[in-house]
Amino acid sequence: MLATSMVHYAYPMDWTYVIGAVALAYAWSLRRAGKRTGASPGPYRIASFSASLAILLLVFATPIDAYAGVSLFDHTVEHLLLVFVVAPLFALGAPVGVLLDAAPPRLRDRVLVPLLRSRAASVPTHPAVAVGALLLVMGSTLFTPLSNAAMTNGNLHLLQHALLLVIGFLLWHSLAGVDLPRHRVRLGVRLALMVLLVGFFASVGVALLLTRVPLYHAYATLPPPWGGRAALVSQHDTGGLLILGGGLLVLAATAAVSPGTRVGPLEHELGG
Repeated sequence: MLATSMVHYAYPMDWTYVIGAVALAYAWSLRRAGKRTGASPGPYRIASFSASLAILLLVFATPIDAYAGVSLFDHTVEHLLLVFVVAPLFALGAPVGVLLDAAPPRLRDRVLVPLLRSRAASVPTHPAVAVGALLLVMGSTLFTPLSNAAMTNGNLHLLQHALLLVIGFLLWHSLAGVDLPRHRVRLGVRLALMVLLVGFFASVGVALLLTRVPLYHAYATLPPPWGGRAALVSQHDTGGLLILGGGLLVLAATAAVSPGTRVGPLEHELGG
């Protein structure tokens, strides 16, 4: 009975409201842009954006999120999906371009475009900066006191998710190049970033596989069947997940935002 009570599942109405609001804003912007300029990101980008919201809801509306509080493996699955599935699909939806085409011309030309082309926007969206921030956040979720704190504090856990989503979007936005601000990312740089991410997950995965005791007090002290030896098993499973699943997701996301995916009129509309 105690073990069962450790897992609390409730349908995430808060996330449903947020995701619904984002979907309505995107749909409204598409309609307004179509009426004002006739511009459209095309079915591929609309489908990518819709899929990102659907998978985001799936992450929080299924037992994946419910079991994240008792299983490091589920917790890590959740984070990988946010960064390497939800975020790149969201970026491929070209939300910035849709917003620009929906905005009044004066607001777009005098405020939004200059802001997006400013240094304040270009620095955090640079792929090297975004990758560095992503590694910092993901590393802190595994190897700092914040990791245990986020597992037991709902607000910190929410902040963790928000950071992963935002930084993940900035990374894949910079590599997709379908929205302002744009960066020229050469093939060699893409490959280097990909190798860095794969190497990071492989290194962390191997480190977790070699552990002999649970590293996370929040999981180790749970009652059966979650804590103690089971927490160590989950830790080892997480190591394997990062080595195999993390590497595959990096490759898939990098391929999805490769230059070959830049199709649709928004590239021309936002050019210059």
